[in-house]
Amino acid sequence: MKKSVLLLLVLLCATISAEAQREFILSCQDKKGFVNLSAGVSIPVAQFANSSSGNSEASMASPGTSINLSVGYRLLGNWGLMIKGEQLKNFYNTKAMLAAVSPVRAESDVWTAKADNWIVNSVMVGPFVSLPYRRFALDARLLAGLVQATLPGTSMEGNYGYNRYAIQTFGATSKGLALGGGVTVRYRLSPYLSITLAGDLTRSQLVFHDLRSMASSSAGRSESVAYNSERVISAISVSTGMSFLFGNSFRPY
Repeated sequence: MKKSVLLLLVLLCATISAEAQREFILSCQDKKGFVNLSAGVSIPVAQFANSSSGNSEASMASPGTSINLSVGYRLLGNWGLMIKGEQLKNFYNTKAMLAAVSPVRAESDVWTAKADNWIVNSVMVGPFVSLPYRRFALDARLLAGLVQATLPGTSMEGNYGYNRYAIQTFGATSKGLALGGGVTVRYRLSPYLSITLAGDLTRSQLVFHDLRSMASSSAGRSESVAYNSERVISAISVSTGMSFLFGNSFRPY
């Protein structure tokens, strides 16, 4: 019994020693660059998430998905530059659309709503700082760049009594500037590979031009004149993924 306990302690000490040695070796193998691919959720905030039908700037975005690819390289100590490409896809809140007609419809009236998705593509560059601790590293960044967003088209159909109605709005695309920032926590699995957990905030202010809406009923069809709409797009993305690490003081690539 004593020999078994002693053997178990020896194995435990050997395992701890090997893990500590591995951690020390990885912490000494500094890598200056990374290529990161991650995916996760996109959470709209502020006016982008506002679902009030009485607010002309409400974007009625609901949580969706995010995917991003980033490349960075430390140039001076812990400081470096990075470039990041990201796509956010957020669902449109069709329940809020139906809520807009609820106050004036009877219980027997039936309405349905459909909508495309918000799609926001961005490419941003900026500085980052990396703070290592053993196998972990914390990266913080501030970014700026270009964004292209697609305002979803929507449609509603229903009845008021015996009369049928249909309302449709047409989507549009706009381009502009975007600001962003975020943090990433990395955990080294090997000299060249890390797993990551990241959180980012992206914000842009865009104007969508030449928007139109159309309404039809048994009495006929009408179409609005073209109009513009300003929207503030802001979303938090939380993602997880993998980083390929490369480069050191002796071999930059």
